[in-house]
Amino acid sequence: MPSSVASPTLELAEAIQAAKREGRRVLSLSTPSFPHRNLQIQQQQISAAMAPSEGDVECRHLLATALFERWRASQSEIVLTSGAKAALLCLIATLTTQRSKVFCFAPAWPTYFALADVLGRAVVVLERELAREWSIDHPDLGKLSKDDLVFLSNPCNPTGRVYSEEEIGDLAALTEKHGAWLVLDESFSHSADADTGFSAPVRRLGDRVVVVNSVSKNYSAQGWRLGAVFAAPSVLKTFAQVQTALLSPPASPLQSLLPTILEQPLDQGALGKRRSEMYDHVRSLGFDCTPSRGSFYLFPRRRGLSRAAADLRARLGIYLLDGSVFALRDHDFFRLCVLQSEEDYQAILRSLSEL
Repeated sequence: MPSSVASPTLELAEAIQAAKREGRRVLSLSTPSFPHRNLQIQQQQISAAMAPSEGDVECRHLLATALFERWRASQSEIVLTSGAKAALLCLIATLTTQRSKVFCFAPAWPTYFALADVLGRAVVVLERELAREWSIDHPDLGKLSKDDLVFLSNPCNPTGRVYSEEEIGDLAALTEKHGAWLVLDESFSHSADADTGFSAPVRRLGDRVVVVNSVSKNYSAQGWRLGAVFAAPSVLKTFAQVQTALLSPPASPLQSLLPTILEQPLDQGALGKRRSEMYDHVRSLGFDCTPSRGSFYLFPRRRGLSRAAADLRARLGIYLLDGSVFALRDHDFFRLCVLQSEEDYQAILRSLSEL
């Protein structure tokens, strides 16, 4: 498991910027290249007042529809947050005690480990297997105790695996049996292929299941730190109080301008086509990989990759995040981002033969 609370993604970005300042060639295989968005605001009044602890009513209504439609959520069932990361931090503080453990399915977004570490919660890594198509049916889930917390990203960062309603339902039933919490991170909800059925209505899973979603990934607005939590009323009330105490509610101007951001969702069809093309390419080069059906990523593997990473960076300017970042014992995996500019995308295709 990563031992530092520092963000590996941000550390990689800083290393890339340092290399660029030195005039070196750089190609980042693991981080997305988002189009830069500027907002044209004309004659619009923007509130600068303190936002309500649960968020503006109209803003909650918009996000209930935009991000939680498959759960048939209403505005009264969500609380706005300053992005997914803030939501996850406050959920750990709200739902767990010092004795609680945080269970994470690896490969996992390393922020899960970092947030648990910041709050002094023990982490249990549930390592998934490529050979089992990253199944979440894990024997160590039997070790869950009351008020433990299970994190699952769906669609998964970094594998792109999309979990079915049946798989999620089985996991929710198991966590409820042990009196634990299940937190579903759906920050890549708009990136799922249409034929996965991810956007179809699903049944509600009980009071110990919490769903997190974010504007940033789904609307290509990385700097727009705005998301929401969908949960039972008893959870939301405490969560809003905890968030207000730790972070304050999301800034009013961010909420006021939300309708403008929501005008540009991800192009699911184009993203799915590029993921499929990249998958075919890495498979043709001999990488082990399962198809990605959501997120911006593939998660290929090639024997010896981790040992070669330093040389690839020094010799060819290739930067990547390997399996160690995502808490796998096998470091020869790496996160491969398909959301790139066309120039970088073509360069990445050429560079894969060097790995």
